Amino acid sequence: MQIASERTGYPVEMLGLDQHIEADLGIDSIKRVEILGAFQKRLPPPLAQRFQEAMEDIAELTTFGALIERLKRLEGSPPFEDAGKGGAALSRFIVKAHPESVDHIHIPPLPEGLYLVTEDALGIAPHLAARLQRAGGTPCLIPQALWGDTDALEGWLAERRREGPIAGFIYLPLAMDPWDLEIPTAMWRERMAREVKALFPLLRLLKEDLAQGKLLVASAMGGTFGRFGADSHAFPGNGGLSGLVKTLTLE
Repeated sequence: MQIASERTGYPVEMLGLDQHIEADLGIDSIKRVEILGAFQKRLPPPLAQRFQEAMEDIAELTTFGALIERLKRLEGSPPFEDAGKGGAALSRFIVKAHPESVDHIHIPPLPEGLYLVTEDALGIAPHLAARLQRAGGTPCLIPQALWGDTDALEGWLAERRREGPIAGFIYLPLAMDPWDLEIPTAMWRERMAREVKALFPLLRLLKEDLAQGKLLVASAMGGTFGRFGADSHAFPGNGGLSGLVKTLTLE
């Protein structure tokens, strides 16, 4: 789990043996191969060789628990589910979200500067811009038409910097389209590219601005990250936003 944490930016305590590597954690096939490669390097040579020979099948496993079970089989030990037989029973806990009032939270005045906000599907951006202005910031909405066009964004940011320093960036959900697990792969990839991966080039353009600035990334997954109940707007791919921000913090 430590290797997965190092490669994805997720804290170890957020990783579970039964979490789906892609659906729950947003780890794509490329990152999965990186994790497996790093894991293989830490194995004893004989076991590493058997691991390499079974790599094609191992890469298709969907949970870390399944990976450990397969490793146990490779080294001739009992399957993972048998490892705890005869020992004390382990308690299992489920984290549940509870609503909490934010009325008591004091919001201090914001540092002066521009606060960039993406235009979103729910129309939250204009209301947020008004709140930012009352708090002392200068809001500036990023048109959706520029999203995904790195060259156009770079030119637009250059114009904004002439108006003043960029003190913060707030990303709001770009889409709230209903979805289900049966959507075509091409549509899934299109949403990942637009709603998750397109954020990375913009963060690179804002690297110097955000070194001392503020960053807030919101998703449509809700406070439970889509784990409880079937929220038709909770696109699982948005889970990758959390990993991206954690990685950015570490870097």
